[in-house]
Amino acid sequence: MPRYYAITIEIDGRRYTGDWRLCQGGVLAVGSAWGGITVEIGADEPVFAAQAALARIVREDQARRAAEVERQAAEMEKLRRPQNAKKPPPR
Repeated sequence: MPRYYAITIEIDGRRYTGDWRLCQGGVLAVGSAWGGITVEIGADEPVFAAQAALARIVREDQARRAAEVERQAAEMEKLRRPQNAKKPPPR
């Protein structure tokens, strides 16, 4: 049974936790509440490669969430102001 190791990183003052395990062929499996990926270790120590992978997972999740917020804001603006509505006169 594979053994999982806990990791914690800090990005922009917030802490994120995840776990990693070493797979065959020098591959790490890194997972967290924000997603998971597999990466090759390369020349790094496994824990440093796992931390870098967790940071990548968190940043990708942040980018997805930001894009979703922007999309929702655009939809709300469309609902508030119909396309053919007249603009109010300037004051």
